[in-house]
Amino acid sequence: MHLDQTKIVSKMVRGLVNHIAKKGYSRDDLLWKIGTNEVDLNNPDFFFSSTVYNRIYELGEDITGDVYLGFSFGADSTPDVGSDFGLLASTCETVADVLRYQLRYSSLVRNFDHFELVTVGDELYVKWKSDVSVTTHLVEEVFARRTSFINNYVLNSDSDVFIQVNFKHSLNGRDIKYIESLLGCPVLFDQPIDQIICNKSTLSLTLLTPDRDLREFYEGLARKKLVAQIQVGVVEKVSQILVSALPDVLSLDHVSNNLSISPRTLQRQLHKHGYTLKALYSEVKRNVAMDSLKAGQSLMTISIKLGFSEQSAFQRAFKRWQGCTPKEFQQLYLNNPKPSK
Repeated sequence: MHLDQTKIVSKMVRGLVNHIAKKGYSRDDLLWKIGTNEVDLNNPDFFFSSTVYNRIYELGEDITGDVYLGFSFGADSTPDVGSDFGLLASTCETVADVLRYQLRYSSLVRNFDHFELVTVGDELYVKWKSDVSVTTHLVEEVFARRTSFINNYVLNSDSDVFIQVNFKHSLNGRDIKYIESLLGCPVLFDQPIDQIICNKSTLSLTLLTPDRDLREFYEGLARKKLVAQIQVGVVEKVSQILVSALPDVLSLDHVSNNLSISPRTLQRQLHKHGYTLKALYSEVKRNVAMDSLKAGQSLMTISIKLGFSEQSAFQRAFKRWQGCTPKEFQQLYLNNPKPSK
């Protein structure tokens, strides 16, 4: 994925700008330096590139001298900063529900990073990685946001939820005790991977104020935005063609002939929405895979439907797409059904 195709929802950018402005810096000057305006900043459907977000953090540290800027912003953020997905998460019944919705709707917030969920014995590993270069402040914000969410919105969050947090980057002379007090557990730097290690029992913890009706309302909003995001004009038409052709792989010429436009025009229209035909084909397969898993279909059936030569190849592809195995994804849906009203 190219850097200029990455995106961050405007609410997160506005939240970070507000956080820096609270420290006494001119909001207008900051907006001018990053080349944006209040109109785009307050448009919930507008996305900024990760380059802009990184730049805000760089300016923010220079302006405020706060070397803990990512930690403080992540810890202070409210769910609405994460758009409809954040509000949806805050109304879930259990932590497992939150993770289930994150797997489905995280692209509404940003599209350049991935979470991988791995259980080993009694421990749950929440691993994180980015497809592009990001500032360490952004990484620290991601982790502070999640630990803060548990502490603020989950019952019994004081009962040894977190075991350890690992960061790939260095401490850089900062106060480790202060950072550990923010995250509520031991923190290690210069590690092989960015991850949170917690007790697997965390999945069954309940949120303080679950609201089924409100959750369904926010889920409806998120679902509509997700459909609008991945099925816009030509994207929707090409997606339908690719789904109908599965497990066959169609060429650019074949798809363009089907739409009665030139291959060059099709490439240009897909690129306008941030896609190549190959990337859209991968997304179509991912969506079909998720729908099939939620319907309870077997891995072999899905592998054949999507054109994978072996079931193991499908499993590897799905883990790359979603950050978890097909079985883990399916269990999150089938083992956590909606309670009857």
